[in-house]
Amino acid sequence: MSAAMAAAPVEARAPRRWPNWIGATPLKFAAAAAVCFVAVGVAGMQAWDTFGPQPTPPRVQRVSFPVSMTAGMIRTHDNCAKLTDHHLVAGNDPTTLLAQLSHAALAPQAAINLSGGWRFKGAGLCAVGDTQAAHLLFARDKDTISIFSLNSPRSCRHGTSSVYRAVVDGHAIAAFVYGGSMYGVIGSGPNNEVTLDIIEPLAAHVENCVGASGCEGVEPGPFTAAPSSTTNSSTTVQ
Repeated sequence: MSAAMAAAPVEARAPRRWPNWIGATPLKFAAAAAVCFVAVGVAGMQAWDTFGPQPTPPRVQRVSFPVSMTAGMIRTHDNCAKLTDHHLVAGNDPTTLLAQLSHAALAPQAAINLSGGWRFKGAGLCAVGDTQAAHLLFARDKDTISIFSLNSPRSCRHGTSSVYRAVVDGHAIAAFVYGGSMYGVIGSGPNNEVTLDIIEPLAAHVENCVGASGCEGVEPGPFTAAPSSTTNSSTTVQ
């Protein structure tokens, strides 16, 4: 019997194709390595987001305000001021109506309400030249104030302008371009009592409502780079 056992062939053990430190189950080792690799990668991305250089925000493109558009706003302001009721669309909340009619994304807590005896006469879509504009109208005795929001001309290329301010044929105007839209505030009355001192703070408030104030590090408000040649100028609209 011992001779038979001695004669029995010994089965040779196949050599391993991987190092011993991998273990007997290379697939499990590979899966664990992949998980570790992903974890290290995620941790690296989080560290880069936290401590790496921050992306530079794109600079705001500065454009000139298209002064020619003010003539159309003045004509529309004068025509609508003659109406006894300017509620061309239903509603009595100026802020809500401006957002609805102009599709503007107003800043949180934005509110357009004029104090000092001004009464909201209503809103509507009114033509300014060949462009439809959201138009809010306010009145106090015989004085009127308009707030316009409309698409800016193609030449403005979605840029941002300084606030243009002027007195044109008895109309105090403060207007600016921001984000593909143009916003204008115009006031007038028979005794020229609606001055730039009244219009400019309202225009600054509209800037804040649409998020235009403080662009490119400029302090909020319409007094920063307005051309001195337009201040308190007097022109006649044909």
